[in-house]
Amino acid sequence: MRLTASLLLFLMLVAPLPLLAAEPDLESPHWSVEIKGGLFHPDLPDWSRYYDSRWMPGYGFAAAYKIIPQIDIGGSAGSYSKKGHRLNFYHGTPADSQTYELNPLELFIILRGQFVQDQWVIPYFGGGWTTLYYRQKLPEGTVRGSAGGYHLRGGIQLSLDNLDVGASQKMYSDYHILHTYFILEAERTKVIEHAASTDLGGTAYFAGLLFDF
Repeated sequence: MRLTASLLLFLMLVAPLPLLAAEPDLESPHWSVEIKGGLFHPDLPDWSRYYDSRWMPGYGFAAAYKIIPQIDIGGSAGSYSKKGHRLNFYHGTPADSQTYELNPLELFIILRGQFVQDQWVIPYFGGGWTTLYYRQKLPEGTVRGSAGGYHLRGGIQLSLDNLDVGASQKMYSDYHILHTYFILEAERTKVIEHAASTDLGGTAYFAGLLFDF
């Protein structure tokens, strides 16, 4: 009985529900655009000591071409920023303010677990190259530079098409958007700044929207 119940739950998640689905697609999507926001935890030593938090808020954009429905190649750009302070040399109390910014550029390949059309939940995994542009604003001036490395990412897409069939049809008629998804994603970045032997990477968690054209 447990096996049967688990199988039924799986089919409800991945199989389309004909009674709720919009009209069948007459074409397959070739492009996707992604908008997301989230939090980034840098691997920099003593980060929390100088910035009073483990996290940097930020956002990102991505565009990808679908080789086949299960494989995307694309690029993305993002921005993170956090204000903090330096510590007094003698007392260890907060002194001058400072701001740290990161702007990643990425090239990636994504593998998606899409098996049927109108699938409600689609897991995905991927990775690729990353270049991080950093900037630290200090009272005496600005330090900036860049370093290269790689990233790995994974998450799930939750289909929004069947939640509001009318809205889905209007998105197609007005903007030619075939599918809309809510996404949840985690990403791990490894980028070494060799001059200082410092890892500028870290772990990020995102939520956002993905549109298939």
